Amino acid sequence: MNKRDNKGQFKKGHIEDLLTREKRLKSLKVAAKKKESYLGELKKHPLYNIWRSFKFTKKGKLAGNNKEWDIFKDFYNDIIPSFEEGKRFNRIDVTKPHGNDNFIFLTDSEVALRQKTEKQLTYKGETKSMDEWIIELDLNEEGVRQRYYQGKKHNHTAERILFGILYNKAKKRTDFKQLEVQKVRDKASKMIASYNNKDKKRGLEKSDLSIDWFIEHIFKVGCVYCGDTKYIGADRIDNSKNHDMSNVVSCFYDCNIARANNFTHKEMFHIGKAIKEIKEKR
Repeated sequence: MNKRDNKGQFKKGHIEDLLTREKRLKSLKVAAKKKESYLGELKKHPLYNIWRSFKFTKKGKLAGNNKEWDIFKDFYNDIIPSFEEGKRFNRIDVTKPHGNDNFIFLTDSEVALRQKTEKQLTYKGETKSMDEWIIELDLNEEGVRQRYYQGKKHNHTAERILFGILYNKAKKRTDFKQLEVQKVRDKASKMIASYNNKDKKRGLEKSDLSIDWFIEHIFKVGCVYCGDTKYIGADRIDNSKNHDMSNVVSCFYDCNIARANNFTHKEMFHIGKAIKEIKEKR
């Protein structure tokens, strides 16, 4: 009696003895291993879970992947030369799908930094990271971050996220250009107060810096060392003296940090050139 139907499947009610079942399963395993799609030990590799995360999860499917990565072995062969244990798999451009020209491995700290800088806001036609706007506009960091996440739900404007609900009220009450001017003056005032406080702690005299002088000779002048015009402050020519007008120059934040007490004012001009070259190559 034929035990199988015309499709090769066992007929209903058929009972397979244990020996026959064992032989059949063994045969299926051997056949499976011969298939090109057989993975075996590769399933235990961390890359398999990475592949599954963008192939089968809701978030991964939303991002998508290029056709060359539909098969795990193709993905594995492309990625394995760059794979580093302990690093995290990321797309270079998050607006594009996963593909062999759009991936990078990053450390946890690099991922955290990237997530911070990826929070982009476009204000007055210029797009910068949220952190850059916080520094440049001298805003309250916690307030901006809270408004950023609330704004994602309610589709708030960049102005509302940066300045809060009072922004629109202030805009109605005051000429907006005047509002911007006042913010610059407030920032200059805070920086001068900070320098005076530092000088006082060092036993130095209060500086003769004024808000108008600071805006004209520090904010409006590029860094004397690297030429950058962002994140500008005052750097003392002679670190043993206070922050007087005759003893400060306009300086980019990173240059100021690099110099500290490590280099002289003259030596910093050479280092500033190197910093400029590095930034231009990025």
